[in-house]
Amino acid sequence: MIKPKMLIAVSGCTGTGKTKLGIELAKKYDGEVISADSMQIYKGLDIITNTVTEEEAAGIKHHCISFVAPEEQYNVIKFINHTIPIIRDIFERDKTPIIVGGTAYYIEALLWEFTLYDQSEMCKDDEYVKKSIPILESRLMNDYDKLKQLDPTHAQFLHPNDSRKIKRSLDIIKKHGISHSVLLNRQHQSSIAKRGKLRWDGALLFSVECNQEVLDKRLDLRTEKMVELGLQTELDMFSSKMQNSESGLLHQVIGFKEFKSYLKLKQSDSNNSKALEEALKEGIEKMKTVTKRYSRKQIRWIKNRLQQDNVCPNYYFRRLDSTFPEKWEQVISCPVYDTVERFFSRTLDKSFIDTFQQPRRTTHCCKICDVTCIGEDSFSVHMQSRKHRRKKAYKNRTLIYDKSETIEKEKVV
Repeated sequence: MIKPKMLIAVSGCTGTGKTKLGIELAKKYDGEVISADSMQIYKGLDIITNTVTEEEAAGIKHHCISFVAPEEQYNVIKFINHTIPIIRDIFERDKTPIIVGGTAYYIEALLWEFTLYDQSEMCKDDEYVKKSIPILESRLMNDYDKLKQLDPTHAQFLHPNDSRKIKRSLDIIKKHGISHSVLLNRQHQSSIAKRGKLRWDGALLFSVECNQEVLDKRLDLRTEKMVELGLQTELDMFSSKMQNSESGLLHQVIGFKEFKSYLKLKQSDSNNSKALEEALKEGIEKMKTVTKRYSRKQIRWIKNRLQQDNVCPNYYFRRLDSTFPEKWEQVISCPVYDTVERFFSRTLDKSFIDTFQQPRRTTHCCKICDVTCIGEDSFSVHMQSRKHRRKKAYKNRTLIYDKSETIEKEKVV
């Protein structure tokens, strides 16, 4: 009897812990890791791309890391042609392939036979247009209230103060004559319809996520650690090597554009140490900003392209929350192993997966701070924040003072 080819993948934006989870899975299920990162494929970029170290790999075989010359033109087609035979070989050796990476379209191309990125034509809903005009033109409602009236499904995902996204959703209603949630659903369904079948007998994808505020802090610390590990030296060497290259890689890797001023000063043999120090600090801050922006882009890609668990019967998608690393075993390891066991035994169903999706969509209000949070993880982070604790302590002191003052007045009377 031929053993079914059941593939496991781990995705998520940079800094969420997907590398750690991939190695854990490979250890437990006799697997090998296939990196799906469009930058870690290049040689000589270990620090800036945060490539897994030999110590971190802990003896687990990793494929598709540091194997392409920087000057070589590379794309997703070449990646697929290189990687599919590796995955098949791992299956033939009765091992488990574990795809790990943050480049969503690489993972998508490994899972399905072909992908077509087209958008469906959007047809206006005349009844919806009639209903929306008076609400959109109303001067008695703010934009968030308008969106709650016209598209409550999408409004629940947005913070009331996120004016940019709220305005964008209202602009979509004006332009297309349909709600933002309907537009996204049509695009989503259209892209799925044009996608080929799964390459494998089954695929289970874990999306490791994290509260954005916590993630931003992690990414800032990671950038600072890169500098300590020798980021400047790596940038200098790679920049010199790529000066005359036409591959365009110099402009793709996060770090080169941000350190442009610093690299120019270094190459000019400038003796102005103060100018070099300032240029380096400026580059570090720019890199922090760009890294955080890129993490948001990764999240959108995963959500729009990979979170399609209700469409294909043999494809399962499960979200994980790595906001609190001290709870890793409880909220990551144990649930993951349970899901994988069900997946391999063919007892995993959509209802089991779906029970873990809903809690993240709830809105929570902190009356002490007058703050609205979207999702349990964001609310938990707020409740543990210094700002909340300080305000709570102040309020408690005020209440105690008010009570004691009332008692004193009663005594005087």
